[in-house]
Amino acid sequence: MDQYAAARAALDKKQLGAAERGFNAILKTSPRHIPAMRGLAIVRFMQKRVPDALALVRKAIDADPADVESHLQLAEFQLALKKLDEALAIVERACDAHVDSLIAWATLVRLYRLQGREDEMESRMLRALDANPDAVELMFHIGNMYGKTGDHERARAMFDRLLAVRPDHVEGRLQFANSLYFLKRYDAAFEQYEAVLRLDASRHFAWSQMGNVRLAQKRFPEALIAFQQALEVEPKSYDALIGAGATLWSLDHLDEAMTFARAALEVSPRGVAAFNNIGQVMAARKDDANAIAMFDRVHEIEPDSTIDAKISAAVSCLRLGRYAEGWRRYESRIPLDGAPVVERARYAGARRWNGEDLSGKTLLIVPEQGIGDTIQFSRFVPMVVQATRGRVVFAVNAPLFALFEDKAREWGPAGNLTLVTHKDALPPCDYFVPLMSLPLILGTRVETIPSAPRYLSAPERYRAKWQTALPDRGRLRIGLAWAGNPNHVNDRNRSMPIRFLAPLVSDASVDWCVIQPGLTEFDQRSLATVPHVLNAGPHLQDFGDTAALLDVLDVVVAVDTSVAHLAGALGRPLFLLLPWAAEWRWFHDRTDTPWYPSARLFRQPSLGDWEAVVDDVQKALIDFARAKAARTAAPPIQLGHDFIVQ
Repeated sequence: MDQYAAARAALDKKQLGAAERGFNAILKTSPRHIPAMRGLAIVRFMQKRVPDALALVRKAIDADPADVESHLQLAEFQLALKKLDEALAIVERACDAHVDSLIAWATLVRLYRLQGREDEMESRMLRALDANPDAVELMFHIGNMYGKTGDHERARAMFDRLLAVRPDHVEGRLQFANSLYFLKRYDAAFEQYEAVLRLDASRHFAWSQMGNVRLAQKRFPEALIAFQQALEVEPKSYDALIGAGATLWSLDHLDEAMTFARAALEVSPRGVAAFNNIGQVMAARKDDANAIAMFDRVHEIEPDSTIDAKISAAVSCLRLGRYAEGWRRYESRIPLDGAPVVERARYAGARRWNGEDLSGKTLLIVPEQGIGDTIQFSRFVPMVVQATRGRVVFAVNAPLFALFEDKAREWGPAGNLTLVTHKDALPPCDYFVPLMSLPLILGTRVETIPSAPRYLSAPERYRAKWQTALPDRGRLRIGLAWAGNPNHVNDRNRSMPIRFLAPLVSDASVDWCVIQPGLTEFDQRSLATVPHVLNAGPHLQDFGDTAALLDVLDVVVAVDTSVAHLAGALGRPLFLLLPWAAEWRWFHDRTDTPWYPSARLFRQPSLGDWEAVVDDVQKALIDFARAKAARTAAPPIQLGHDFIVQ
């Protein structure tokens, strides 16, 4: 360690005597050593010898007026002396004189923020850039400023401009890639991260971000490779450990995911992402009580930036049946919804309803999340209508309008309930409430869930269509839905590969009916091998149409999708196929659910074991058929054989 480095290290450790001796020794042999002058000035300031400190730093400025760090040090002294205006003037002059100094602009941003003048910062930097169009570091700082405020498109444009001047600017290219990542232009971002590594192969963060890109694209094996590459460069890369753990969790490799999460925690003992990953693994293992403790730890460390962990804690509470706590915690989901079904701007004048008297007022009930959630939570709408003396407007996703149209008249016989679609013009509203907040307001507990056997019904105008298409021939009529929306956050767990249906659909003595739209090409090819299976998906106009179809079926076999919710709401016999760790609404280990009395739950006995689920369903269907046969003299069914070509 050289003499200056030793003196600086002593200063960093606040060993003022050693630092003073070191800096004095340097200045004795090199009187114009600017860094030593600044270092000794800091020592004097810390010794409360303020005039000496100011004199020393001014001497450094006189010795080299172009040394921006001396100007900034003088500004820091003035700031410490609570002379903010003087400090700001010094830094502004430094920025004008050294327009490409990143540290000068960073200091100016900090001082403007102290004065509450953040809004002026952008215009000042842009004026400086206009006067100095090739100021690369200024472009970098402006791009970072945009990125930190979430304006990723302007950040991307600024970093793009920077790279046009300096294509080999590694940090600029890295931030350019980050902007593309946040804009969800994933393939373009991936290419830029690769370009970063060509410039500097030691940038393990670029490898980690390549992993995050592939993770966002659900290309999990590629993501894992990228994170492993990052860890080869830097074995203690927190970002790579977190990413690898998240990828392994997505692949259901829970033990390995936990190993990486705990390794990340060793690197950063207060790392919120590590605690969150541990919590997610615990929840996937159905250890919700301990998962909640992990999610709460995240909140303790970073109270203002932990919405995901708050929601996860709420979901675990609900899955455990701790509804009083769970509904309250679940309110944390509201700020997260950046794209609500009905845009907040369309009812900006309405206040949030928390159970206030609605006499003479209008309440808008806003849908959220998926179609199935609206079907499930619509049971609370008539309770609100009956309990209030105001007018209620219930907005639903457009495909649900026909299903609820007649019910709205039934639920609001006095004309105090209006049904609209999420695209319709809204009437003036005094209050609004998210649909899934109603259980909190109504004080719903597990034992008080409204459990009417049938709270929805199929519109009459659709009934004849399906009574003709699927007449009662004395055969068992079974509906099938094995997959939901592929964009659903948990679709990898809740949807079942079609190959597992083979033991069920092979029997041509059953009227099998597919009741899910949008089949994949592979699923279509698989169904083509069993022509006795009716694919009703392309013929379904909306959920009113689907309800009429379900009404003519004897039983519905479905995974956790909107079809399952609709069958339960219609009171149709429902065999619900669930993954090992099912969604919160199905609790743990129950074979029934208070949400839908007509449903019977079939759960994976171990992670990913759909074969056992289908085997249990097969046995239950045989019993169901025997019971029907005993009532109607229907022929028995025989289930078995494969039909999928791999």
